[in-house]
Amino acid sequence: MENETQDKRARSGVRICLWIGLLIVAGALGWVVYELLCTTYISFTVNFADSGGTALSIPPQIIQKGGKVVQPKDPTTEIFVPVKPGLYRDAQQPFAGWRDDTGNTWDFINDTVHKDLTLFAVWAVPAPIPEVPANDIASAFAHINAKPDRYILALSEDISAGTQVLSAERVSLRILGLGKTRTITYTGSGSGTLFSIRENSGTLAIGTHILLQNLAAMQQITAGTFVMGSPSAEKGRRNDEKQHTVRLTKNFYLGKYPVTQELYRFVMGANPSRFQQPLAGERAERRPVDTVCFYDTLVFCNLLSRFEGLTPVYRMSGSANPEDWGNIPANSNGAWNDVAMDIHANGYRLPTEAEWEFACRAGTKTAYNTGAAISNNAGWYAANSKNMTHETGLKPANAWGLYDTHGNVYEWCWDWWAPFTDKEETDPAGPPSSPKNRRAMRSAAWQSPATVIRSAYRDYGDPWHKCHADGFRLVRSAL
Repeated sequence: MENETQDKRARSGVRICLWIGLLIVAGALGWVVYELLCTTYISFTVNFADSGGTALSIPPQIIQKGGKVVQPKDPTTEIFVPVKPGLYRDAQQPFAGWRDDTGNTWDFINDTVHKDLTLFAVWAVPAPIPEVPANDIASAFAHINAKPDRYILALSEDISAGTQVLSAERVSLRILGLGKTRTITYTGSGSGTLFSIRENSGTLAIGTHILLQNLAAMQQITAGTFVMGSPSAEKGRRNDEKQHTVRLTKNFYLGKYPVTQELYRFVMGANPSRFQQPLAGERAERRPVDTVCFYDTLVFCNLLSRFEGLTPVYRMSGSANPEDWGNIPANSNGAWNDVAMDIHANGYRLPTEAEWEFACRAGTKTAYNTGAAISNNAGWYAANSKNMTHETGLKPANAWGLYDTHGNVYEWCWDWWAPFTDKEETDPAGPPSSPKNRRAMRSAAWQSPATVIRSAYRDYGDPWHKCHADGFRLVRSAL
């Protein structure tokens, strides 16, 4: 009896062990299945930010548990290299990799994802920029030419919201501070060497850097002699294009691009353009400004000249300050038609017709600066524009580094319009008047046929009239 009881107890113990073993195996199998399910169906979000935590324009990635992050394209940031005391040039800051929220460098080859996380961009630490006040903005701007496009000025005092410490015309600036870029707009008043900063809230501390976007990139053009106009056999030639020899004796700077909507808004405080909608693969703000009249360009040039500390070119009733000129007329106006140009001033102005055609041709004698014919890769015109303007600089430049000289927008010139003669000229600035008070225009535009965007093609417009095909390009005399 005792042996039977012991056998039963042994068999019971075996059964218990077997059940325990089965439970262990089932648990292990369950854990394996759970892990497989987690790996297959559980995913996490990986975001990308700069070192200050501001989200970058890199799409988030959805990664399955245990998966690896696809390494994104390296982002860029900015540093500033001293040019002179208080003035710094924009440069690119080297990218140094990514770190996770614990500060460890992320290894895209070996590291795996097991939770939602943010990867933070890390840039190489630049050499410190000395905080040197810049109180003489006119002197600082003397160093801002065509390249690079952006500079900053170091301010010498605190700038609180709404405090007027600078004077100038209307313009938009980007404020760089605490690793973030913010946009503000200010409106200047009075006179002096500083500008009025207006911001909705906050204070810009000592040493804050104001980033100035010098979008009026200029290309130096060396003086020379050329044959202006077109030969009688050129296709599309008009009677006002009579060939004659022109000698330009002075170098000048011509805008690499027509004035953009971005720059026009910076200076004038508004964008009158018809074509402002975004286009795939293009920056809408870099389209050429359109719907501007000749009178508008006078105001723009003098405002930008004064802002950069240059001597304004245009004077009306003895004043170079557009605020003294009154509102821009909507019809022909005698005082505005009598505007005087000081071609020896170093400020911005419109090109003369001779300067424009000389620069457009860039040493060529053919109908276009690309040869005897034009292609869709050489300009924006009726054949390829889709009835609209396009971002400047997308087509190749001519031999002298100028973009969009064939089409996109018409470009106002200084000259009164009149038919050419065959008389040789030196540094011509056009006739003293025009029979119908019309100013010359060049380049033609997005809606023009190929024969109209030739280098020698001439057109004209009423100086008060605004058209959605009309823009302009800047010039500065090289003194």
